[in-house]
Amino acid sequence: MTVPARALRGRRAVVVLVAMLAVACSDGEGDAGVPSPNPSTSDATGSTSTTQTTEPADGSVLAGTWGGDEAIFTFTSEGLVAMFECATGETAGPVRLDGDGRFEVRGWYALDAGGPGTASEEPESKVEATYTGIRSQDQLEVVVELDGGVSRGPFLVTQGADGALERCV
Repeated sequence: MTVPARALRGRRAVVVLVAMLAVACSDGEGDAGVPSPNPSTSDATGSTSTTQTTEPADGSVLAGTWGGDEAIFTFTSEGLVAMFECATGETAGPVRLDGDGRFEVRGWYALDAGGPGTASEEPESKVEATYTGIRSQDQLEVVVELDGGVSRGPFLVTQGADGALERCV
């Protein structure tokens, strides 16, 4: 970056030049390649402002348990496991958010048979389904669209919450 010598006169020009060099040399990441949660920027007057990112960046992977009154979603690197009052569902592979905090993944959804059973039993009535959602800070709103046009939800769940789900028997 070339800056004419006359542009370097005065304190304000130095602040602008330092800010321009910092932006030109920065890749926007903090130590060890991890994005800084509170990036700072300087303007031409030398004042500094801090911004807080509330939405995840493009490609962020959802992880952990997200619970609510009607659903519990567990996200791992292997996929999503969904538990509803009288149904279950799964997807394969990590669930990635786009730059707007949205996701869309294919999987299956099945009504539970009810009665006694074991956790290792495979559901008999699997239906192909699309799970779509949007993240807003520590909450997700998820809708399940079953092949055939039926939808379930929206389900509002909170990150780290166990949920208050009452399973069918």
